[in-house]
Amino acid sequence: MNRSFRGSFLVVALLLVAGCGSGGPPAGGTSGGTSTQGTAGTVGPETTPAGGGGGGGASSAKGYDCATLLMPTELDAAAGLQGGTVKTVKRGDQPSAGEVPGVTECGIEFPNAGVWAGSFHVYTGDEALGNFGSVWDIAQQGGAVSLAGVGGDALISSTEMAGVHGYARGVSVGIDVGVAWDDQTTTEQAVKDAVKQILATVLPRT
Repeated sequence: MNRSFRGSFLVVALLLVAGCGSGGPPAGGTSGGTSTQGTAGTVGPETTPAGGGGGGGASSAKGYDCATLLMPTELDAAAGLQGGTVKTVKRGDQPSAGEVPGVTECGIEFPNAGVWAGSFHVYTGDEALGNFGSVWDIAQQGGAVSLAGVGGDALISSTEMAGVHGYARGVSVGIDVGVAWDDQTTTEQAVKDAVKQILATVLPRT
């Protein structure tokens, strides 16, 4: 299966999950270790929350400028690569019509690498955290395993189709990270290490 098909497949899957209100990318089991991983974590939560919603959702929702959560030099250090970029795609305090407030989406990539790209989301407020709870449950059901050393409860998973995904939760905040990669650029273990470092960097800044 080629890279473009994998990426298209995952985008469709993410749109279906978002439409059901789970609010984030799906998680899977153990990676098959093939040479190219699919696009991971590029579609953020939209529309209706899957539980946990309620009256204080919008008022407690926060927004962030992504480069204050993860600087490009920190992304470089985490990934062991050079030239990483961190882009604010959406602030949680500026939702579009129909979107759940409280979800900040940040794009991360290395434009000069073969394939190393993805995103991370920060969830705040009742509605967004309700969605994140669903994402967490889906990740566990899909085979994600506990991840220590992040500063809060955390999970990590890796699949052939979806790349590497990490999840962390702290006090009134949830974070997910998704990264697509290929073995011409890096290794699966290096991406897992990078995802762990991104979670550990972002979590205390929220």
